[in-house]
Amino acid sequence: MQPKSNGAIRSNTKAMPVKMLDPDLEDVTDGVLESFDLSAFNPTFTSTRAVSIRPSSVSAAVTDFVRETQELSKLGTQYEIEVVQRGNEQLYELLASVYSLALRIEQHAQAQAVLEAIRKDYTESTGAELNKKATAMSIITRYVIRTDKSSATRYTQVLEVMKREDRAPQEIPAQIRSRGGLSAIQKSQAETVANKLSDSDRKARLKLMREYMTCMGIATKNGFSFEGSIQQFKAQDQTSNES
Repeated sequence: MQPKSNGAIRSNTKAMPVKMLDPDLEDVTDGVLESFDLSAFNPTFTSTRAVSIRPSSVSAAVTDFVRETQELSKLGTQYEIEVVQRGNEQLYELLASVYSLALRIEQHAQAQAVLEAIRKDYTESTGAELNKKATAMSIITRYVIRTDKSSATRYTQVLEVMKREDRAPQEIPAQIRSRGGLSAIQKSQAETVANKLSDSDRKARLKLMREYMTCMGIATKNGFSFEGSIQQFKAQDQTSNES
């Protein structure tokens, strides 16, 4: 016989159906997370502990919550080190390999034939096509990073920056790391391009406006009157009859 509920705990609460769970959370243990022990994240409270909380035990409860948060923070730090940082380092090494391969293809005598063969193989294996005008860096990055097109585009932009700076493949991981990561490099590059475009656009607009005003002045037949005094300045070598 089950004891009667005191009304504080609902015994008829149903668990959320599996189909209602966020599908983005279903694959959280895939990839690098398989080697990370997420069981340590399980909370340590029990139903008996929850029921036994009294107003007089508020101070103790606060201390317990702080301690539990501190423990969870340690696990968060462990996650950052074991999963995030390690994953970033592996990504930087992968991009260095992509960079090296793309450079070697570009410098090969049969570069166009090689890129055409790679594009064909990519299309046959994925059903998608790569732009024929794409650079070797873009093609190799997209071929390797297939699951996320936007990420592949970002990686290509970073590698193109490294190429313009004439970086060697072995320098890539350290360069990305020292500049704050891939996103920081991409942001810096975008700001540089935006500033150049803004300055160029400003000069182009000013030039166009000057040309427009000049044409209007030549073409107009409208006269105008000026009620103020007119002062005329002459050079020292001008006579009184010259203007």
